[in-house]
Amino acid sequence: MVATLPLLPIFLIMIHGSIPFLGKLKTISKDTIRPMMRRCTIPDLIGISVLAGVGEEMVFRGVLQTWLAQDSPPWAAVMAAGLSFGMMHSMSKSYFVLATLVGAYLGFLFVWTGNL
Repeated sequence: MVATLPLLPIFLIMIHGSIPFLGKLKTISKDTIRPMMRRCTIPDLIGISVLAGVGEEMVFRGVLQTWLAQDSPPWAAVMAAGLSFGMMHSMSKSYFVLATLVGAYLGFLFVWTGNL
């Protein structure tokens, strides 16, 4: 849990900051994601967030990265799983880059700690 703290400032900057390359992502969020989630209650949103996070970690780090690491160096498995994570989150070019970097960071943490 503590290892995710470095991601918090990035998240806050994305939400509250005015970073030009994130403009398209904010538009997609406002025009597509918000309307889909409009009827969700706070418990619904918490449940969706927790289940998505746990499920994605199990798939990308627990299954894919572990499988790739059987026949390749750990760094290659981390990068491949991180790239796959980014590709599955490619709503925009900037989000693809951010998701790839976050995926690689989480993959490194998995290698370092051995814990999802």
